[in-house]
Amino acid sequence: MPMLSMHHGDANVCTAQHDGARHRLGVVLAGAVVVFVGIAGVTKLVDLRGFADALSHWPIPRWVQLAATFTIPVIEFLVAGMWLANLKRTWMDVVLLALLVGFTAMLGIVLSTAVPPSCACITLIERHFTWAGSVRGALARNAVLLALLGVSAVLRTRATSVPISVWRSAGTSPRAFTVLETCLVILIVGILAALLVPTLSKVRAQGWRTRTLSYLGSNAATLAAYTIDHRDAFPAFMNPEATSTVLRYADGASDVVPGYFSGIFFWNRAIADRYYNGDRFGIHFFDAEQTAMQGGPGGTPFLLPCAYFASPEFWNPDTRSGADQFRGVSMAQCLFPSAKSLLVDIYPLIATQDAASDAPFAFVDGHAQSTPRSRVLPGYDLGEGDYAPEPTHRFDVWLGLHTLDGIRGRDVR
Repeated sequence: MPMLSMHHGDANVCTAQHDGARHRLGVVLAGAVVVFVGIAGVTKLVDLRGFADALSHWPIPRWVQLAATFTIPVIEFLVAGMWLANLKRTWMDVVLLALLVGFTAMLGIVLSTAVPPSCACITLIERHFTWAGSVRGALARNAVLLALLGVSAVLRTRATSVPISVWRSAGTSPRAFTVLETCLVILIVGILAALLVPTLSKVRAQGWRTRTLSYLGSNAATLAAYTIDHRDAFPAFMNPEATSTVLRYADGASDVVPGYFSGIFFWNRAIADRYYNGDRFGIHFFDAEQTAMQGGPGGTPFLLPCAYFASPEFWNPDTRSGADQFRGVSMAQCLFPSAKSLLVDIYPLIATQDAASDAPFAFVDGHAQSTPRSRVLPGYDLGEGDYAPEPTHRFDVWLGLHTLDGIRGRDVR
């Protein structure tokens, strides 16, 4: 009987050692979440004005924004401080969990019910998609934090079933942890981060693409407004008889555009004074990913296709005669408004060099979409040829620029 008792005691000690390791691991995981939340609270308190500005973009009542500006960071800071000081730690666990679950639920509800502005207001649309992207990032972050809390709760619950006397006899403490266990925590956090990064990258890429399509659609609406003001004509600002064209702006600046078809890069500048309040370099003229990667707008803007700078006959091998066909075109000449590209975003094609990547287009009817390559029709294979003094393309480069039959043709099936 004494031998049996001794084996039973050894088993309790062994169990206590294993449960002690679980408890320590659970505490460290919870502590990581608590530290993160505490830092977030302190950051918000230090920059309350910035936090209030971020909340101002949320589609929630003003009084809720004002209340949340101060209460959220204070609660985060107090919960973290009391947990780390081991004051009412069990209650702080509950409050922390409720805080994360409640905030995550609110994020999901607000994101699912929010809709982009129905107008063609580029600034409002940009603000909406910037906000939506930040909310998706917050949802992904909270999912990781909740997962860590869940693992921590399971580990610590398993350990509480062992009496404290057995902890002591095992020579262990429920609050201490070893270097090996700390490394294990780092490994777990690293794995969670590795699982989260692809999701965040996909969310970020989707946000960029959505914003880009919004920009394309807004610019298409502006060009439609231009045609209404100019008797159905699309912008025709290049001089077909000169080797270069000078564009002069209201602020006294100017651009010298060499070559007739180089106008595809300058359409936005040509109409900026009247239709964009003089803004010639706004982010709404560029791919959103391009702007993010460069840290600001710049590079190749959305292109107004070459097909808009010559008559439909120039873009047919049977009727092309030469530079005498260089002229602007009109909305009335378009036979397939839902299939004729109006603006083309070539950045994805340049950045990825992927022949299978989708092509973001805005169409004459005003809609914008990422079109699969399989649906894009080939253009005139010689481009604008050698007829222009300084031809931009001697072959059909990119997509949607050299539509067969020009404004009368179609770019997608």
